Amino acid sequence: MFFQCSRRRHQPGAVDLPSRGVSSFFLASMILFSLMGTTSPAQTEQLPASTDTSVDDRPSPAAAEEQRPAEEIVVTAARRRRLRSEVPVSVTVIDRADLEQTAVLSLDDALRTVAGVGLPGRSSLVSHPTSQSISLRGLGQTRALVLLDGIPLNDGFGGWINWSKIPLRNIDRVEIVRGGGSSLYGTYAMGGVINVVTRPTENRAVQLDASYGSQQTTRVDLYGSERFGDTTVALQYGYFDTGGYKVVPNGERGSIDRKADSRNHNLGFSASHAFSPEVDLSFRSSLFRERRNTGTPLADNRRDVMDFAARLRAEHETAGEFQVSLFGELQDFDNFNSRVAPDRESETLALTQDVPSGQVGANTQWSRGFEFWAAHLLAGFDFRHIEGKNDETIINIVGVTPGDVETKGKQQALGAFAELELHPWPALEVLSSVRVDYWRNFDGRRSDQVGNRTNFSDKSELEISPRLSLRYALHESVALRGAVYRAFRAPNLNELYRGFFAGNTPFNPNPGLGPEILEIGGELGFDVVRGPLSLRATGFWNELEDTIAFVTVTPFPNLSFRRDNVAETRSRGVEVEMELELFDALTLMPSYTYLDSTIERFDPDPSREGNQLPNVPEHTFAFSVRYDHPRWLTISLRGRYLSRRYADDRHTERLESHFVLDVSASRTFFENWEVYVQASNIFDKTYRAGATGRLGALGAPAQVWGGIRYAW
Repeated sequence: MFFQCSRRRHQPGAVDLPSRGVSSFFLASMILFSLMGTTSPAQTEQLPASTDTSVDDRPSPAAAEEQRPAEEIVVTAARRRRLRSEVPVSVTVIDRADLEQTAVLSLDDALRTVAGVGLPGRSSLVSHPTSQSISLRGLGQTRALVLLDGIPLNDGFGGWINWSKIPLRNIDRVEIVRGGGSSLYGTYAMGGVINVVTRPTENRAVQLDASYGSQQTTRVDLYGSERFGDTTVALQYGYFDTGGYKVVPNGERGSIDRKADSRNHNLGFSASHAFSPEVDLSFRSSLFRERRNTGTPLADNRRDVMDFAARLRAEHETAGEFQVSLFGELQDFDNFNSRVAPDRESETLALTQDVPSGQVGANTQWSRGFEFWAAHLLAGFDFRHIEGKNDETIINIVGVTPGDVETKGKQQALGAFAELELHPWPALEVLSSVRVDYWRNFDGRRSDQVGNRTNFSDKSELEISPRLSLRYALHESVALRGAVYRAFRAPNLNELYRGFFAGNTPFNPNPGLGPEILEIGGELGFDVVRGPLSLRATGFWNELEDTIAFVTVTPFPNLSFRRDNVAETRSRGVEVEMELELFDALTLMPSYTYLDSTIERFDPDPSREGNQLPNVPEHTFAFSVRYDHPRWLTISLRGRYLSRRYADDRHTERLESHFVLDVSASRTFFENWEVYVQASNIFDKTYRAGATGRLGALGAPAQVWGGIRYAW
């Protein structure tokens, strides 16, 4: 069992300071940063593009000494290093420079201009943790896999994405791979994979990024690294605090509505050791603590997370490359649900939830090249064990007996995968992959406040996910590519065992849920890379079956809902991305996405059939323009337009179209210092970003902040 210690209930609205042990850890880290800063500075070396800083593919320190080649390297599309321009997959890369020159305070906001990426209307900085998610190609929330250095970031219990846990200023690059990825990555990769690769552990270096701005928003990021022979170590600390804004629209607010705020600490340690140029070991660990309020006095929640990941890589000239990785995470999530009066003039605590969860996992893979048809073979397997429970205290819900309810369960998954790359002739690449996944849900049980005990039946499933991708080079600067695939998503513990209340209405889990199946998916596109122009366009089609949705169990006035595999949905569309470099200093990067994501079948309520999926706009247009003159000024403009969409699948809550413009400007001083000013939503556009029932939720208003960066 992961959870044996006693729990301490947190009172909503109470001041919650870090424990003495955690505070001491932070203080010791700060002292170490100071000591590192007093040593003589050394020039930071530029790492080669072939350096993969993820736990599953990190090169040796010796390899990091090579000169950076011109071609951009990606590792996520094929689970190994490949030239981005040659993979038969739709890939977008955001590098560190792009992130620094973008007016955002969290990674999810930086992804909003990427073609095919869909996010909740509200930033993760002010939204509830269980609503933080991402969608690729209009398939819906929790149907995309997010990795942090090759390790799953999707919450093991609920599939949510803890965006605040990602140290924004410690990112080296972000790789977005669209299209069914279950053939290599298994569950959650139905819509694609996003891999956040953090910076490598470098030679001696110290970096600072600090800013302050609107809504009393403070951010401080510190990074320090040192090399001791063949070993490098690094420490990273991030602090973020914002007073937030009122998320309920003016005409719908009451006296209880307050600003939604959040505060977090993030402490990370990483190390790597090169036994030889062919063998190296790497390790990383982090502690994360977050406190937030979502807009009313009693709507508090908090998260404490501790994780680790380790990877061993060995390479042999004839035997190929072998990697093995281990990872684990412990998390405690406390949540407070309240009942708000219809006039929003009073609020009553309804229930509290303590949701501890944990996971451990391992993966290993081997790859080797062959002379025949320039073939490359990759094979491996991975394992993941997840367990969690929901300790719920019901305080004041009409018709429900007060008391404690405990629900718990476990899930294990085992997958084996293989990928074969062939080049029958120089212009053609054939990339085929297949994966077999077995998982089971077990030890599910529930005990309630009146003495009832229920043991849920164990359930296991087996899924096979194939993919075939082709790329044909018509010319040295023009290539066609296409793919066909099958993918799936297993139900998570939250959907199986954890319910919740909205007011007095129960939304119940379902331990009998089966997997969602992307029965058939395909894409066809082309890439053009010629001089300063890069153009990528892709058309796609996905058919999703057994979609999990809430269905009505009992009608009004005793209304209740339960999750079930009841829907069929279809997502089809077009993605276009372009990058054009002009006059050496000016870069234009527009993108466009067309999405037709609809409910094809919904037996419990056929009136929903033909409706658009929630929060999926039909048209999205975005652009970035950057002028970069290091000696004088770097300035960036970023805009995005979303067409009309709906907050619910019944099409009762319409969200109007809107356009938002951001700006960033920076200037370097004395080589090591940089001053910047950034602003988001500069025209202060007011727009509804979502709705819960009839209650609207606003997107972020205009925000301005400024700061400094120091690096040597």
